[in-house]
Amino acid sequence: MSEMPTHFRSPRRPTSDRRNHPATPGPLRLMLLLAAAVLAITEGAFAQTTMSIDQFGAGNAFRPGGTTAVRVRIQSDLDEPVPGIVQWETINGDGDTVVNSRRLAIPARGGQAITWLVAELPSRSAAADLLRTIWTFRLFEFEDGVRTREISVARIDAGSARNIPRPVEQTQGMAMVVGRNNAGLGGFDRVRGFAMRPGMNEETIVVANVEPGDLPDATAGLSPYELIVWAANDQRFLPSSIDNKPSIEAALRSWIERGGHLVILLPATSDPWRLGRNETVFGGLMKDLVAIREDGVPLRDLLPALSDRGSLRDATRLQPMHRFDPDTLPAAWRPLAAVTPPGEPGTPPDANDATAIVAQRLQAAAEGDPEPILYAVRRDVGQGILDVVGIDVADPDLRLQQAGGLPRTSIFWNDILGRRAFTTSGTTLEALKTEKRLVTRPSVDNLGAGEVISRGIGLTSGAVGGVLG
Repeated sequence: MSEMPTHFRSPRRPTSDRRNHPATPGPLRLMLLLAAAVLAITEGAFAQTTMSIDQFGAGNAFRPGGTTAVRVRIQSDLDEPVPGIVQWETINGDGDTVVNSRRLAIPARGGQAITWLVAELPSRSAAADLLRTIWTFRLFEFEDGVRTREISVARIDAGSARNIPRPVEQTQGMAMVVGRNNAGLGGFDRVRGFAMRPGMNEETIVVANVEPGDLPDATAGLSPYELIVWAANDQRFLPSSIDNKPSIEAALRSWIERGGHLVILLPATSDPWRLGRNETVFGGLMKDLVAIREDGVPLRDLLPALSDRGSLRDATRLQPMHRFDPDTLPAAWRPLAAVTPPGEPGTPPDANDATAIVAQRLQAAAEGDPEPILYAVRRDVGQGILDVVGIDVADPDLRLQQAGGLPRTSIFWNDILGRRAFTTSGTTLEALKTEKRLVTRPSVDNLGAGEVISRGIGLTSGAVGGVLG
């Protein structure tokens, strides 16, 4: 008998038969591998805590060369809430990195944290250049005064904010309106067709439609603004909306005390400020102030305070407003602006008859002029000013009562703000320019975007030379 083999050799499969055992991946397998890789990358990308810019500057407007507040939104993907610290890295004039940070509570997965960061922006001759500047934001876990781990990092430019912010030049002022329109301040703003508005030493950019809850909770974030006007004639702008946000009220009050100017326009038909009752925002500053509501004042009687024109769309319109009694003003308050209703037009005397002119003036003095209507009062708050105005010039219905809109900026606001601006319309300015009767300001030269100076004072090259030398 032949011996049994100790091992067996399988018959060799022809090399051409690769149907069941392919040597290389086929197209289907490659597609599956690629899909799995994309899925893994996608899952990793979504499983991250992200940061984004909600507003770049209070009111979503900013000016180079000064303090600016940025509102940051943090979308968490952490397993549990942790204490954290968020920082915004900027570059100062020496070329050094400045870390502007703030502590906050980071929520667990699905939660969102919103906070303000404040930093000094570099100077730029063209403010729009900063829209393309990339800023670095970092988020750390923060325990026992120590940053323990980096949770997220984002490099964001201002142009990628939820709403593109408005750049303001360093040669322009800034005013904010907490209300749905510019309250007649538009005459101080830029005018189409002119590099600079004629008739003023400085343009004032007016940022309107800012809600109270969207204000920064840090005084420095409001510092770019010289003026804030608050028109609470709409539900979105009521002072009660920040009753549960004392940090915003504290920031506003500190801003006034440091030299800010706040003007409160009382709504014509309501009292959201609860004057005299100390029940809402700034109640302590206005607790003794009493405003007298008048429902039937002829708009014609208020017109001298609103416009230099006598025409009205509705000559019989009655305008609700608030007035103040100068004899009962609290000691901290003083009269600011009043209007004397125009008297009934009489028969003009002969211009050549001096006796008739004098007689008519004596008769008018004997009969007495109408009593002035005190519609605005003022008090000092630290180094700043708080005004309360009883004519709601942010009322859209009031604006429609005269062609071109009420109020005329220079007529109404020059008295309130102590200005001497010439604020005619763009059409009038164009006509004066065409007739060569308009004197424009000379152009303003600048040193570019700051590179000339920054290169001269930067410390980087000097430090490198010292080390290598």
